[in-house]
Order: sequence, then structure tokens, then C-alpha cells
Amino acid sequence: MSLIIILDDEESIQDLLKRSLEKYSDIEIYGNEEEMLKSENLKKADLFVIDIKLNGRTGIDVARNLSNICPGTPFLFISGYSDVTDELFEFTNKNVVDFISKPISLTSFRNRVSVLLRASNYVKAHEIETSNLKKIFKTIFQSSPVAISISEIETGRLIEVNQAFADLVKYSKDDLIDNSIFDLNIVVDPDKQLQALNELYSNKKFQNIEMKLCDSKGSIKHCLVFGETLTLSDNQNILLTLVVDMTERKSLIENLWHVFNYSMFYALIIDRDMVIRLCNFSLAKELGFESESQILGKNFKYFIPESSRVITDHILKDLITKDSEEMYVEFTHDLQAENNRISPVKWFYTYMNKDTNLIFCIGIPLNREQSFEESTESIRSYFKDIIKQDHTTMLKLKEKVQETINHF
Repeated sequence: MSLIIILDDEESIQDLLKRSLEKYSDIEIYGNEEEMLKSENLKKADLFVIDIKLNGRTGIDVARNLSNICPGTPFLFISGYSDVTDELFEFTNKNVVDFISKPISLTSFRNRVSVLLRASNYVKAHEIETSNLKKIFKTIFQSSPVAISISEIETGRLIEVNQAFADLVKYSKDDLIDNSIFDLNIVVDPDKQLQALNELYSNKKFQNIEMKLCDSKGSIKHCLVFGETLTLSDNQNILLTLVVDMTERKSLIENLWHVFNYSMFYALIIDRDMVIRLCNFSLAKELGFESESQILGKNFKYFIPESSRVITDHILKDLITKDSEEMYVEFTHDLQAENNRISPVKWFYTYMNKDTNLIFCIGIPLNREQSFEESTESIRSYFKDIIKQDHTTMLKLKEKVQETINHF
């Protein structure tokens, strides 16, 4: 049953209200504020019924105090017309409030109590839901493998960080919180920092900004940074930042590129429109160019015979749009040089990063004497190492979110 606490200093009114409600609710009745505040059930109340005029204190003052102790609990004031003041109207702007005037109609009184109790149940259900959401957010925030920080936009003062962020920059959480990220010299890319702030002021968020961060030991981390402005209940704007450490992955790609740069394999990086952004010397030479720089900016599709362009274009578009666990494809298509010479090639395509729209490609020439199966398996292993760098963190986060939600 609902709990209603009544505060009125007239015994006749106390008896009247008690008889009216005791069949429907648990009732506690008090003649003064001091006795009421001693109640062990004060914070469990679903409704306060208070007389506007009390000995030595107004019911509005009492209600204002109660609204701080029991936020969200509704009030029903018993008043005469002369008791309705500006002070009372001001209180109604911040609380769930109703009035009933003397002499009291018991039917009207019960109806008003019923409405306010429904409002109280709704508010408490909403508070429970909000509390659970806060617990979920806090759990995900603290246990996420992705580095997360909350900071003031203007000053860069860190309000909160999770353990992953502290581990990334090699500071303790105590050394980070309440200090400015600018004073700690964590960001070492002023141009990228300015880009992020400009996007933040224009769009209230920024995404996929590659940024170098410096940890407390002086080591440089290559990161992808995401940020968004959030507005708190007190209208304070804060910045929620997510940082993905790409250092190991970038090193893996750089090492892989170094291996292939002067190898017999063909290596290139293209964008989603198949424009060549980077290629190795072996590919440039095969296509009839004297150096890698001569091929940059050209469209890779023009080095694919027309008979293979449609299927190649379809496969790459499928790679771009599908949400694949592998994020790479391998298939064979011909390569056409400047002199129209055709060479069959086994190709491997994968995203360097889903958000950058750059595709890393390795080709094995099939017209040369070599251990094809051994080469293929070696490259496939490299690619899976690259892909694993992207997916391990995201899958851990996904599992943690699901685990937390299931818990609640």
C-alpha cells in the first residue's frame, strides 16, 4: 500500500483525513514538523498532505524542506483562498503540487489523493529506471577497454577518466582528475587539437581524428579520437572523449609495408573510389612506371581489364558496406599495364580502418615460379593480425555492455 504522511495541527482535521484514507493507504499523522521529521518512513512517503497554516511555521516552508529530503514526492496542500500566495505558486513550479480548500469535500480529497499517488508512482518508477541507467553507464565507463574521459570544454580540466584512459597515458587517476589535459601536455598535435575544437564548436562533436598523445614517460601514442558535447542537468556543457589506441596497429601496418615495399609482391593503399594513395615499387614497375610517385592519384580501376572491373567494383563495394567480422576479401583478377600487358594476380583487400575508408591491398603475381600456397597463407596471417587489432577491443566492449545490461 501507499504511504501518506499528514501534517496538520488541528485534531479534527487529522481524524477526518485519517478516516477518509485509512482503507486505501498506510497513514502517518503528525501535529508538528519536529515529530514528522523523526519518522523512520519519511523517505518512503508517496504523498505529503500539509496544512498551509501551522503554528509558528508555514506549510510551504515545511514542504520546501521536505522537497530537499524527499525529491520528487508530491504535495497536497490544505488551504483557504487567502493562503494562495506568490510563494506557493513559486513552489509549484518546481514540484508536483495540488490544493484543496476548506471546508474539505472528502470525495474531492480522495480523488486528488488518487491522482497524486499515480504521479508519485510514475516519478519513482522513472527514478528507478534513471538510477539503473546511471549504474549501467558507470559500469561500462569504468570497465570499458576504450579510453574515456569527461572534461570541461574551455579549460580542459578532467572531471572523470576511466582506468583505460589512465593506463593509456600512464598517469594515476588521481593525477589526472582536476588537472587540465593541456597542462599535462598529453596532446602533442596542436593542429589536430585545433581541428577537434573547431568541429566541436561547429557540430558539437568530432570523429575519427588521428592524434598523437604523449604519456607520462614521454612515449608517443597514435590514436583515433572521438568527442561529443553533453549538457548536464545544471546546463553545464562537458566533453565526452573516446580514445582508441592505434599504436600497435599502426606499427604492424608500417612493418608490413616495409616488408612489401621492395618485395616481389604488389602492395598499395586505395580509397573507396579506388584512387591510389600509396603503392610499392614492384607494382609501379609492373604497371610500366619508373617510380611509385608517378602512379599516385591515379584510379586503380584503370589498371584492371574491363572484363574484371564490374566484379571487382562489386566486391569492393560489398566490402565497404557490409559489417563483416573478417573485413577482408581475397580473389583473383588480372592487372593491365600501360602497354596493355595482362598479368593474373591473387589479391587481398582489407580496410586499414573502417572509419578512414582506406583499403590496404596486397597482390601475389601468379605468373612467377614461387611457393604460391606458402605466400598466400603468410599474407592471410598478416591480414588477420591487422583485423584482430580492430576487433578485439570492440568485441570486448560489446561483451561488457551485454553483460552489464543482462545484470540489470
